[in-house]
Order: sequence, then structure tokens, then C-alpha cells
Amino acid sequence: MGRTNKEKHAKKSRKYTYILIAVLSAVAIGFFWAFQYVKNKIYVPNKTDIITDKFGKEKAEMAEEKGIINVMLIGVDAREGEEKSRTDSIILGTLDGQNRKIKLTSIMRDLYVPIEGYGQSRINESYFDGGPELLLKTVNNVFNANVSYYVSVDFKAFQEVVDKLGGVDLEVKPYEVNEINKFIKEV
Repeated sequence: MGRTNKEKHAKKSRKYTYILIAVLSAVAIGFFWAFQYVKNKIYVPNKTDIITDKFGKEKAEMAEEKGIINVMLIGVDAREGEEKSRTDSIILGTLDGQNRKIKLTSIMRDLYVPIEGYGQSRINESYFDGGPELLLKTVNNVFNANVSYYVSVDFKAFQEVVDKLGGVDLEVKPYEVNEINKFIKEV
């Protein structure tokens, strides 16, 4: 006796189901393997041997590299009459005395980071909440940096520095003046 169409269809259907399960299992195993591979490539520092000082700067117990000084350069949007302000620019300056090099690293002001006592927020919010001390502490904690010094300038101080250095000459064409003035709110 031969098989009925129903039996043939059921056998074929089971065969496709097993194939589908095998393919999905292979894909799942592949994704799991890829995830494990990538996860093992990510370096996570061990923070068990770290000491924290009042600015939150973390120092390994090993001797510090000699001749390197980190300075935070902070540009703030402070205006007359305002008590608090946020940072417009955050630059980490590394002065390497041994190799006679200076490195500047810009930190995005909208970077979301954990701010001690305030939760998760943009990094420039730490300056608003706790001034330069909290910003230094936040940068040191987030980037495992060793920043002890900072320079903070507002619009007025920046203008004075530029003027002391001889100013900046701009060539503005007459037809550009009206267009530019549309956007100037404060001089």
C-alpha cells in the first residue's frame, strides 16, 4: 500500500521544519560566537587597585610617569548677571616635559556620562552643577584620567586673550554685513 497525500505532505512538512530549526540554531550559535569574540576584544580596566583623591582623579598605585601634566581647558558660556553656566568647550591638555610635546584632546560637551550625585547627564552639566571641581572629578572618573589643574575662560576673557595676541583680522564684504548682523544678539 502506498502512502496517502496527507502522509507525504506531513513528512515533507516535518523535513522542512527540521531544516528550519537547524538553520536557525546555526545562526544563533554564530551570533553567540561573534558576540563572545567581540566582548573578549573589549578591554575593561581592573579598578581594584585605584586610589581616588578629592577631585576624583584615579591614580594607579604604581609610580606616575614623570614630567607629564594634564590641564583641563574650559570655555564657559557665562554672561554678565548669570551665576551659573555650562561649558561650551572642554579640552584636555597634556604637557609632556620629557618628550617636549603638547597634546590636546577635545571632549564633546554633549557626551552623556555619570555625574557623581546627579546621575546620568551631559558632561557640560557637571560644570553647571558643581563648577570646575565637579567637571574635573567627572572627567577623571569617566576617562580614568589624572587631571589636577584647570583654566576656565568666558567670552570676555577669550576676547581679551585674542586682543593681547594681536587680534584676528577678518575680511567681510559689504553684502555680508547685513546677513551677519541678522544673527548677532550680543556683542
